[in-house]
Amino acid sequence: MIRNSNSDTFPATSKEVNNVPPLPRNFLFVILTLFVTSSTVLAQTPSGPTRKAPPPPPPPPATDQQQFLSYWTTETGWRTELQLRNNQVGHDLIVTPVLGTADGTETPLSPVTVQPQEVKTVDVETAIGSSAPQLIGTYGSLALRYRTPSQANLYAVSMVMGVGHSIALHPLGVPLSFTSDQGVYGHDKCGGLWEDISGAFYSNWSTANSNITTVDYYGTHTGMSIGSTTSSTSGQFQGWLRLNDCPIVGSAPSGGANVHSVTISGAQSIMDGQQSAFSVSVSGGTATAYSWSFTAPSGAGNGPNVSFTAPTSAQTNTDGHWFALPNVACPSQSDLPGYYNSVYTIKATVTFSEGDTPSKSTTLTVNSYWNPAGFTDPNIARIGGVPNMASDNPDGSNK
Repeated sequence: MIRNSNSDTFPATSKEVNNVPPLPRNFLFVILTLFVTSSTVLAQTPSGPTRKAPPPPPPPPATDQQQFLSYWTTETGWRTELQLRNNQVGHDLIVTPVLGTADGTETPLSPVTVQPQEVKTVDVETAIGSSAPQLIGTYGSLALRYRTPSQANLYAVSMVMGVGHSIALHPLGVPLSFTSDQGVYGHDKCGGLWEDISGAFYSNWSTANSNITTVDYYGTHTGMSIGSTTSSTSGQFQGWLRLNDCPIVGSAPSGGANVHSVTISGAQSIMDGQQSAFSVSVSGGTATAYSWSFTAPSGAGNGPNVSFTAPTSAQTNTDGHWFALPNVACPSQSDLPGYYNSVYTIKATVTFSEGDTPSKSTTLTVNSYWNPAGFTDPNIARIGGVPNMASDNPDGSNK
């Protein structure tokens, strides 16, 4: 028998402990001699001047942080579980889950306090409760908002599970002509957490329709054309971790693989002060959120700006504000005629229900060269006749 420090006993292996020969005495003597010699050398080493270690740098200030998780659902037969881990050592972490739906509505749930190094589990349907009953039976995207010095202070995962199954694999969104990774999670019956067991399912991935998406050895999907299909894999993994009792359990998880496409309206050109309009359309999936933004060239002056009337919708109007590039009042001949045309990059980002966020860009050109700059319409001003002309009188009057 083998006994540990807590007096627990375990059966010996095939190599009997009692048959292990004792260590030779000269071996113990060498160890003691080396230890004594080393201690003597250290004791005789002269001590030099001690230097004070520099003080540790102050911790960075806490700032607002946000993480996006791919997907949540409370549809019939499915449940969503959030696992939140506070990676900080000495501070509590307060996390506010925010559920987003396809119409762009955001619903914050009650804040969750996670103690240092703690993993806290949140059941989304239970968290919704009676505060937002309209979200029961729906799905969408998820944001986690908190305030810490670093985004890495929080580790979070959203697990979507079929009720009654111990394998979780959520639908995958794949941008057209790009890639997305899929994996497999298994439930650890000892620790109560979901663990990444994707490695046990490598080399067996396949898709029902390779014209829509293909998949490689590791489960990386490539979008080939717009549409929906399924992908699946199979493998074997340990059902639970238990000493001398780790049976092999077979499983064949599968899930949806949806290829998405985003199209943005064409480039627009307007005069300074006028308005324009842009729109974005999606194919092959369900959009849950939209976001419009702009960028101007580096070094542009005169306060570059584009205002969106509906920055979180599929369609939006914009104003036009001319900027100076180069930032000078009087341009040289080499700067003309481009000086009078300000070209903004307009970007639309779409969030799909599976969590992927593809974006598309176009341009908005604002021209400040009004020609003619202005005129008077005689039909509106109604100017007629001629002025009376006469010389001034000697007294200075013109009567």
